[in-house]
Amino acid sequence: MLHSGCDFADYSLYPNILTAMMEDIKQEVIGHSSRMSHMMENWGHYMNFGNEDIKDLVLAAKYHDIGKFAIPREVLFKPDRLNDSDWQIIRNHSSIGYYIASNTKMLNKVAKVILHHHERWDGKGYPAQLKAEEIPQGARMIAILDAYDAMVSERSYKKAISSYEALQEIKKCSGTQFDPNLVEQFIMILEGNKECAV
Repeated sequence: MLHSGCDFADYSLYPNILTAMMEDIKQEVIGHSSRMSHMMENWGHYMNFGNEDIKDLVLAAKYHDIGKFAIPREVLFKPDRLNDSDWQIIRNHSSIGYYIASNTKMLNKVAKVILHHHERWDGKGYPAQLKAEEIPQGARMIAILDAYDAMVSERSYKKAISSYEALQEIKKCSGTQFDPNLVEQFIMILEGNKECAV
């Protein structure tokens, strides 16, 4: 549930408040956000996007999980595996993030990317069950980066796996969970630029 009395439109007046909100969640989330931004910037350059497009993609990658600040800590940082009820709560974060972003001047342009970053190529994602190219390209890119970083990073409930193992998992999900063309690009970037995998 959102904090009562908050006017999200006011956030546009305070550029640092979004970062402060993320810092209030936990270092684990901050590290994830930072790594996502770094990988997205490399990807944008690889695709020869313009500076403004890269800037928007990096912004979306940095704040894609901004809605998690409204998720109860006991669910967000639960040391055990999440149950169905927990997952239902967690899945609200993309819609909450969209609400924040669409009412924030700084993030307004990337609000739909934030909303749809958990959609799947086969239409079985959330919140709108969009499929294939109905999903904004930035959201499709974030979906791959998000999964990769989750696998190669240690969490309270699981150990990290190697970059190679993570890429094998992403390949398995190409065409179902992920855009197959973007998966191919992502693998080429990691193979040609090890720095991107950090």
